Amino acid sequence: MSNSDTSSDEDYDEDEDMSNVRHADYTQEQKIVSAVWVHEKQFNGQTYEDLRNNFYLRFKRPPPKSKTLARWEHRLFTQKISRPKKDRIQKASRRLMHIPYIKASFREKPNLTLSERAIQLGLSRSGLHRIIKNDLKESDLRPQNETVDGEIENNSESKHDISTCINSAISDN
Repeated sequence: MSNSDTSSDEDYDEDEDMSNVRHADYTQEQKIVSAVWVHEKQFNGQTYEDLRNNFYLRFKRPPPKSKTLARWEHRLFTQKISRPKKDRIQKASRRLMHIPYIKASFREKPNLTLSERAIQLGLSRSGLHRIIKNDLKESDLRPQNETVDGEIENNSESKHDISTCINSAISDN
C-alpha cells in the first residue's frame, strides 16, 4: 500500500507512545489477520511499515512492533494446530446412521454370520458388533413378513435362528 493513496492523518505515527499498549490487549482476530499479512508480505512486496499502517487503518489502534508481528506469524504458521478430539455425539451419529441398513440386512438375510454381514455392509466386525450390542433390540433383528393387510408380522419360526446369530455375534469377540 503506498502512502500517496492515504492522507497523512490516516498513517500511523511511530512517535506515538506505545507504553500503555500490551500484547494481551490485541484480539485473536487482530493477531491472526496480522500474521497472515506478514506471511504474505513476501508475495505482495509490502514492508513491515506498510503492514503496521494497514493494522492502524483496519483496527484503528496502535500496531504492535515488527518483531511482535513476526512472532505472531511464526506461531500461526509453524506450530502444530491442535484439533479437538471428535465428540462422542459425532461418533454416535455416525454409528446410528448404519442402523436401518443393519436392520434390513437382518430381515433379508438372517443366517449370515457377523463377519459376512460386516463385509456385506462395509463395516468393521467390531463396529457392527458394537451397534448390535448397544443400539439394536432383539425384535429389530427378527425377520418380518408383511401380511395381506399391509401389517408387519413377526416370523416366530426364525426366532431360534436369530438368537443363534446374535449369540454367535457376541461370541465372535
